[in-house]
Amino acid sequence: MSRNVPHYAYRANPARSVPGIVGRHAGPVRRAPGRPRRTLAVSLDGDGDFASVRAALGAVAAAGGRGPVTIEVAPGVYRELVHVWPTASGVTIRGVSGDPGDTVLTYDLGVEQEKFYGGAHGAEGSATLSVPADRVTLADLTVENTFAGEGPAVALHATGEGLRLRRVTLRPDR
Repeated sequence: MSRNVPHYAYRANPARSVPGIVGRHAGPVRRAPGRPRRTLAVSLDGDGDFASVRAALGAVAAAGGRGPVTIEVAPGVYRELVHVWPTASGVTIRGVSGDPGDTVLTYDLGVEQEKFYGGAHGAEGSATLSVPADRVTLADLTVENTFAGEGPAVALHATGEGLRLRRVTLRPDR
């Protein structure tokens, strides 16, 4: 005998109000209206516009990816899967110190590793940094995949045209 008793008072918000609620309580630390500024700062200590590269790229994509944007990443180890969507074409992601060893993008998925819902991740799905966008520049950073299981591991998977690498260290697991 099951009763539908809520644990707390709850009232669903109207669907039309959800974008405003999400916009007020999620996303960048400082929000620029409309299109993004030409330079976005990422820093783990909260001094930047974003705390992750992925969030900064999300802001570029959400603004329609209009015009070249540089994402300046402060020194640190960023454990995240980063995907440069096609709507972010022309973006530059660079470590601000100029030393590739200071700014590290890292994750640990294997190409043949099974997803929890079945099937393998594959090269694009397991790559620490996946770039299907065109005219992307990566500079002064390290991209690594630290997967320690069986099979290959991919640090960078790029399918977009015109990828430029400047002082980038790539470290696949093998």
